[in-house]
Amino acid sequence: MTKEFRAGTRRHKRNVAKARRAAKRSIRPVAEPITRWVTVNEAADILGVSATTVRNRIKAGKLHADISGGRGNRNTLVRITT
Repeated sequence: MTKEFRAGTRRHKRNVAKARRAAKRSIRPVAEPITRWVTVNEAADILGVSATTVRNRIKAGKLHADISGGRGNRNTLVRITT
């Protein structure tokens, strides 16, 4: 049960100031994740793994990829969230 203090008393002012400080701390902006599409080789560099590992993760469904183009002109873009 919380205690109610009369407005204007020293204890009341202290509690109001404490509540305001707590409210300020809880409203910190959160950085929005940035999503970008990169090639398999660029994704490998960003993730610190080989291009083969990136392709294996795409096949396993751990990375989202968009494959476009035909047989000789295939282009794979990988979605990376940072």
